[in-house]
Amino acid sequence: MYYDGQQLIHERRCPQAWQTMARQVEDPHGELWLTYYSHIFNPARLNPKVMEGHFPSRFWKNLPEGPLIPALITQARTGKQRDGQASDIAARRGKKIALKD
Repeated sequence: MYYDGQQLIHERRCPQAWQTMARQVEDPHGELWLTYYSHIFNPARLNPKVMEGHFPSRFWKNLPEGPLIPALITQARTGKQRDGQASDIAARRGKKIALKD
């Protein structure tokens, strides 16, 4: 449903022109979002069942960060959960904080 300035138009399907326009849109801040998402992901708080309960994995392909999620889950399961820190942070000076099991 949309209003073109003169009349209210109701269509059950998205007009083909809009579908084409939506497929061609490039997000100028897409890389920034992916960097932000990968840095705020907390491996120590990973709970894939809850993640999939809130937003099923079959829909992840539609998210800009969708391709990152499986890799972040794998990293969390293979050791980042134990550190509680991302490798970038762990490489900085300071002490490493281990999580209790």
